[in-house]
Amino acid sequence: MATRTPEFGEWISRRLEERGWDSLKAAGEQFGVSHTTVRDWRDGVVPRPATMRTIADTLGCSIVDVFVAAGWVSESEASMRVTHRPMADVSGEELAREVTRRLTGQDATPVFREDQELAARKTSKR
Repeated sequence: MATRTPEFGEWISRRLEERGWDSLKAAGEQFGVSHTTVRDWRDGVVPRPATMRTIADTLGCSIVDVFVAAGWVSESEASMRVTHRPMADVSGEELAREVTRRLTGQDATPVFREDQELAARKTSKR
């Protein structure tokens, strides 16, 4: 059974309207799907992930935007940008501690600064 969410239907309807794709047939041709598939989307049926990539590419938006519209990712999660240092900048000690932490599961405190910052942001949003 397909997942339905009115938010996705509203989101895709706005995008179609912005582009002047008033007919389901015209929209379907743009996406390479049938008009009934576009109707399902407008009715809130959430497409499969591979189809979401096609939607993003066709609309010229980020796949993350489609995930947010589908309710798979929250707005706050989508706004998080995680950056990592190049491995050349990580000391041998940091790397050894991180590998040990992950293998043993004994210490849940992230070793890398970027992971610590991400964990702190997640905790502060609760």
